[in-house]
Amino acid sequence: MEPLLQIRPHYRVEIIQPNHVYLLAENATHALTGEFYCHLMPLLDGQYTYEEICERLTEHADRDQVAYVIENLYDKGYIAAKVPELSEAAAAFWSLLGVEPQTAYDCLRQVVVYVTAVGNVSTQPLTDKLTTVGIQTQPWTGKPPVTDLPTLLVVLTDDYLQPELAQINQVALDTNQPWLLAKPMGGLLWFGPIFEPGITGCWEC
Repeated sequence: MEPLLQIRPHYRVEIIQPNHVYLLAENATHALTGEFYCHLMPLLDGQYTYEEICERLTEHADRDQVAYVIENLYDKGYIAAKVPELSEAAAAFWSLLGVEPQTAYDCLRQVVVYVTAVGNVSTQPLTDKLTTVGIQTQPWTGKPPVTDLPTLLVVLTDDYLQPELAQINQVALDTNQPWLLAKPMGGLLWFGPIFEPGITGCWEC
């Protein structure tokens, strides 16, 4: 299936008729000069394939000219294929980091993050954020994950010395499960460490 083309999703497109287009992002601004760009930009919205774009621009340029401009924009990193499975926010997030949305999606589908909480803390804000950027999440049941994909267990807590963490640590050691501990509350937020059985120290250490 031919990809749908779009300006990379972290850019905001401003068209100043008749000859100027600006691509605006948090970390960069790019100016494109020429009447043809003003005709092309509305078609780079993730709704059209290359062939469809060429058909709609026949009044303004021949196929070779369209191909040259699109290839040039792609080489400069201004164009990407739309990934329907990613939300606009997720695609923009990865694009801003310099990662092709399709590459990000393919990688994210190869990992599962399990989330649980110990103490007076909710997992919902974290799972919502992970889902927004395209990461698969599952609730932790206390048993080894039934999946062939790499997994990470994220444990949220209000106290790194909660007694219940000892049981999670033991399950992780028994099942060779990497896990990350975090305290997303209070005046000082804590993130990490990541415990990898056989590689790093464990929580009890």
